[in-house]
Amino acid sequence: MANEPIQYYVYIGQLKKEFAKSKKAKQKNRNPDPNKFGLYVGYSSKPPKERWSQHLTKARNKKGRLYSKVAADWGENYIHWKKFEKYNPLKTIEDAKALEKKIAIKYRDKNFAVWSDALPYLDK
Repeated sequence: MANEPIQYYVYIGQLKKEFAKSKKAKQKNRNPDPNKFGLYVGYSSKPPKERWSQHLTKARNKKGRLYSKVAADWGENYIHWKKFEKYNPLKTIEDAKALEKKIAIKYRDKNFAVWSDALPYLDK
C-alpha cells in the first residue's frame, strides 16, 4: 500500500572481539572487555537482517555509502536477535532513536565494546 506508515527497527550486530582494543572503541567506551565481542547498535526503516547486510557488503546508492565504516570493518555475520527483537517494529523515528541509545548504554555499561551513533564520544 502506498500510504502505509513507515516502521522502524532497532538492531544489534556483532563486532569482532578485537574491536574492544581498537582506538575507535575507546572513543565511546571507558572499559571495554577484550574477552567480549563488540556490539553495533543501530536503527533503520529497513528490517534488521537487510540493514546489517548493507553494512557488511558496503552497500552504496547514487547518493553514496549506506554503511557504517565501523560495522563494515569490524562486523561479523551475526545479529543478536534476542537482545532487541521484542521491541520491533517501532512506530516513530523518535522511538527508534531513543531505544537505540538506551540499548547502547545498557550494553556499554556491561563492558561490551559498543558502537552506536547515539553514544557520545568520551572526553579526551
